[in-house]
Formats: sequence, structure tokens, C-alpha cells
Amino acid sequence: MVKVRQRREFLRAVVLATLWLAWWSGVCTAQSSPPVATDPAWFTWYQGLLAQRLAECPRERSQTFYFSQSGDDVSGDGTIGNPWKSLAKARAVLAAAAPAGDVAVLFKRGDVWRETPGIEVWTPRVTIADYGKGPKPLFTAFTSVGDPSLWTPTPGHPGVYQRPAPVQVTCAKQDDDLDRAWAKGSTLGWVASRPGSWLWQNGVLYVHPRLGPGGVATDPRVDGFAYEVVAVPAALASPGVRVHGDGSRIENLRAQGYGITVQQGTQLHAFESRVEGEGRAVIVGCEGHYGLAHNITHWSAEGGRATIVNCEAGLCMSSGDGAATIFNTYAHHGGVQTIFEGCVATHGVVAQETLPAGRRHGFGVYGHTGYGGAYLGLTVVSNVVTRDTAFGCSIGATFSDLTPALGLAGARCFIVGEKFEGGSGTGLPWSPGLRNAAVVNGHYTFKPEPGGFPWLSSEAGGWLINSTVRIDCRGVAGDFGVLAPSSGGRLQAWNCRFEFESRPDQRVWIGGWGAPNSAGSVIANSVVISRGGACDPNLAPPPPLRRRRGEPAVPLRANAYWGVTAESVQRDPRAVLLGSAEVSEGEPACLSELACAMWEMPGGVHPGYDQRGLVAWRNDVGPIERPWCANCDGSTVNPVLTAADFQCFLAKFAAGDPGANCDGSTGSPLLTAADFTCFQQAFVRGCR
Repeated sequence: MVKVRQRREFLRAVVLATLWLAWWSGVCTAQSSPPVATDPAWFTWYQGLLAQRLAECPRERSQTFYFSQSGDDVSGDGTIGNPWKSLAKARAVLAAAAPAGDVAVLFKRGDVWRETPGIEVWTPRVTIADYGKGPKPLFTAFTSVGDPSLWTPTPGHPGVYQRPAPVQVTCAKQDDDLDRAWAKGSTLGWVASRPGSWLWQNGVLYVHPRLGPGGVATDPRVDGFAYEVVAVPAALASPGVRVHGDGSRIENLRAQGYGITVQQGTQLHAFESRVEGEGRAVIVGCEGHYGLAHNITHWSAEGGRATIVNCEAGLCMSSGDGAATIFNTYAHHGGVQTIFEGCVATHGVVAQETLPAGRRHGFGVYGHTGYGGAYLGLTVVSNVVTRDTAFGCSIGATFSDLTPALGLAGARCFIVGEKFEGGSGTGLPWSPGLRNAAVVNGHYTFKPEPGGFPWLSSEAGGWLINSTVRIDCRGVAGDFGVLAPSSGGRLQAWNCRFEFESRPDQRVWIGGWGAPNSAGSVIANSVVISRGGACDPNLAPPPPLRRRRGEPAVPLRANAYWGVTAESVQRDPRAVLLGSAEVSEGEPACLSELACAMWEMPGGVHPGYDQRGLVAWRNDVGPIERPWCANCDGSTVNPVLTAADFQCFLAKFAAGDPGANCDGSTGSPLLTAADFTCFQQAFVRGCR
């Protein structure tokens, strides 16, 4: 009876699993499932998807109207020769086009619209964009403080000036130099001690201008700078440009100061898509700076397909812990599909007295949902840069509430070609592969700051593939931890390069401190380099159920090491010891230990990425390139090495193809009998 019951339970489990997989397959098919992240075909799929998204929301419309600061809302007719002027008129024109839409309103480059509210429109198939030459049109909630002679010195506080400001000021700036934004103070004493800061208190605006020549703060009465403030009554608060209608397009505009109100927590952004369900919107070439919690975003109740391309944003005025997000995607009940392509997080959170001094805050890109059990849909972050600036972000692209993934092939969040520089990670976890994301071809540089948490962590269940991670932890007291056990772990790092700079008395722990503890993370086919102190990749074995049959229970697999502890190397069954920390990024000969170290990823997948731009099936370690060795024909189906590879090699050799230079020689003749011997040996050793 026991065996019968066990058999029934087993069959029941099989049936349930089959039904679940069938449902999941239907979900994936409905989303036009992308190729696996390690397949070079992924790039072709993505470029096609991006082109489709942009084409679905075209710039050209059947009707086009023009706006300029030289125009007139009464006498104008909306033509390029006789334009209208105000944002209010633009809102009316867009609303009048409902329900059909198919209308464009274009704003003249070089002009500035100092208006609140901005533009919000529900009409479908609209374009809000630019025309002419010069700087992109600017929509701004900033206004001039007025007559400079009204500034007066503040008694007892040298360098601080004041003037009446009856409406509460929520942001102030000295000019439009985005790299030198003012800090926001909460006490007059703090402003007095910090040039380049401001404070509004009891109907008075206090400013401490930045230092000029000779190290003395400039005088706002005579220095000629354009002092501007956001002082918008709550009743007039608005986004810069927000679209709700399907097929909307926002292009080549700038917006500053929207959403910074006395009502903290408002969701009013510089540029925003609020399309829902199957609705589509694109935001192209826009620049949004000075916002409350986000600058360029998709925000909906449920769903929507937002595509944000070649945009720049930064300088949030966060009122809380500084965890503002520069680019953002959100759908309360999930289902949103969002692309961020070629965007730049120019800055993070503006310095404030209420935030720890000298630290960086904010996420470059972030996405989440607001309802338990809801998930984001397809999410792509491609070629996004987080700049290294004085007000840079602490963290790059990070996501919560991602669609569950059964292995890498099920991932629906892709972070590809991200470049993140200068991050501190202070107070916020760096989360490569956060909850089922595939992070590919990334470049990450961190310099943790004194006083912050002595670790960088990874959330559960993601993949870090062919990426470079450089961490300078010399400023942190004590040891430093990467993939700390408190994070949940299970990061799969394949074909990566990890570099650590530490003090001689400092140890870098990969996987937590002391006893091996990584919650199932794996580092394979990677280069691990430690300069200064010792490095200990002390990853714990992965859970048995996550291993393929016959796969050894080791979390370190076929890595190349320099500067690590002897114990760590012994835990890697195919470790390669480097003779120098300076590892070449050229092409090693096929028979080098590095070229032959490659192990398969789970599922038999071989990574096919080159973080310098070349995409090929390769069998190298980390960023060390070897397009092919014995796998001349580039096949991916087992058995990978067959007689066809010999035929391929002979054809290349006969044609004088440099690809037949198996031994890596540089003399003349380039191709010799030594290449035949090299190829045969590589084939026998299984060097693909």
C-alpha cells in the first residue's frame, strides 16, 4: 500500500508539473518569448522588438501644429510661419483632437516655456516634440527670483544672502550647471557653512552662492548668475509632459523642476507614460532634471508598453532616505513591458543636509509593482550608463517583482551592456541578477565609502554573464564582503571578471565572512583578481536539487585566480593560477589552460558574449577572447566537436584564413603544420 500511495503521489506531481509548465509555456508564447540571454540571436530579436516599438508610435501625424515663444495664441493659426505660443494652448489642441488623435504639437528649439502646469493628455496617437535648430525646447517650473538688487547680506552669516519669498520654495539653483547643483539645507547654520546651498524658512529664501575666484562666495546682486526657484502652489503641481493615450510619442524635449512640491510623495515627473493594458508609448531623446523621486518613468495601474530611448535624467530632490530612482517603471498590478535603451542617469539625488554628507544616493534605473503577487513583464535595460559625477547614483539598474524564471531560458528581465561607474553601494545593495534578471556584458565600478555597509550583495535567483566588476574597498574599515549571505544569494556568475583593490591588512570575502556561506551562488569560467589583501571566494555548495546529474557540488568552477587564498583555489576542481594580476584581454592560443577551461552553463548552454562588442560562440574565461578552437563550424548541438570541424579547419587553412591560426603564431608564414597539430590536440582535449 505504501508503494502504491507513493506511486500515486508521484504521478500526481508529474501531472501538476505538466499542467503548470503548459500554462507557463502559454504565458511565454503570449509574450513572444525572447531567445535565451546567452544566445547571440538575442541581439537580433531585441533590435527587431525595439524597431517595432518605435514604429508603433511614429513622430509624423496627419495634423501638425507649431509653437514658439514668438507666437501668439490669439492671432496665430498653428502653422510654422504663424505659430501659437503657450502650453495651455497646446493642451487645448491635443484635447480637441480626441477621440481619433493623430496630431502633433511641435515646439521650437531654443525657446523656453516657464509654465505650470505642463502638458497632460489622454488623446491617443499624439506626438509632442521639437522643430527647428538649437537647444532642445525647455519646459521648466523654475522661475527667476527677480530683481537682483533685492538680495541683502544675512547678519552674522558671511557669504549668505537673503530675500523675501512668501510662497514656499521647494528647489533653488544658481545657474544651469547640472554638475554643480546646490545642496538643500534645513538650518541656517548649515547653509552658512556650505557654499553652494540654500534654505527656505518662514517666508525668507537664504542662499550661499558657490565660491568664485579667490575662494570667496559670489555676490548674487552683481555676479550675473540666473538665480531660479521652484515655488509652485500645491494646487498647480503637475508633471512636465504626461501621456495616457495609446500610440503616444514624446521626443527631444527638456523639462526641469516638475513634481518638486510641498506635498511629498507626489508622482509628478518630467516625462511620463501612463498608458495601460496593451497601450503603447515612447519617450525619445528627452532630458529631465530636478524632480522629486523620479524623472522619466512609466507609471500605470496595470500593464502598458513603454519604450524610453536615448534619454538623460538626474538630480532628484528626495525627501526620505535618498533612494530615489532616476528612470523608473511601475505598474500597480504588474504586466508592464518596458525598454530603456541608450539612456544616461546623469546624476542621482541632490545633496541635502538630511542625507549623510559625501555619499551618493539613488538608483539609475528601477522597477517594481505595488500589489502582492504582481510581476513586471518583459523588461530590457540596454546600453544604459550611470555617470560618475559628484551627485552620482549609488546603484545602477535594479528591479523587484520580476516574472518568475525556471532557469536562464525563462528570464524576462535583461540588463545588457550597462555601464555603471563610481558607485558607493552605501546603504543600498548592489543587486546583479536581481530576482531572475540576466545581466550581460556589464561594466561595474564601485568604491564603497567609509561609514557605509561593508558589503555589496546580490538578491536571489539571477545571472551575471560576461561582465566586469571592479571594487575598491580600501576606504572601508575591516574586511569587505561580496554576495553577502544576508542577501538571499543564488547568483550565477559566468564568464565574468572580478577585480578587488584592498589594503594589505584587509580580506575580501566572496560569499560572506568566515565559514563558506553564499546561499547557493556559483562563480564559473571567470577571472578573480585581488590586489592588496587576500581574497577568499568562500562560496557554499549549491543545493543538490539545483545541480544537473553528475555535476559536482562545487560553487567555484574553472576560474582563473590571482591573489586569492590557497583554500579557495583548492575548492575549484579546474582552477587556473595566473602568474600576474595583469591578464591579457587578447586571444590566447587554443591550447592554453584559459582557453580550455570552459564549462557548460546549466542546461548545456555556452555563453556567446564578448563585452567589447564581438558576439560569437566562444570557450574562454571571462573577458579573454577565443572565438573558436576545435569548434571551427560554431555548432551548438551535442556532440559539438565532429568531423565537420576538421572539414571546416581544412577549408580555412586552404583559403589562408587567419581563423586557422590555431597556435596563435605571428610570424611568416602564419599558417604552418603546427596549426594542424594544435587543432588535433584541441579537438582531443575538447577545447571548443
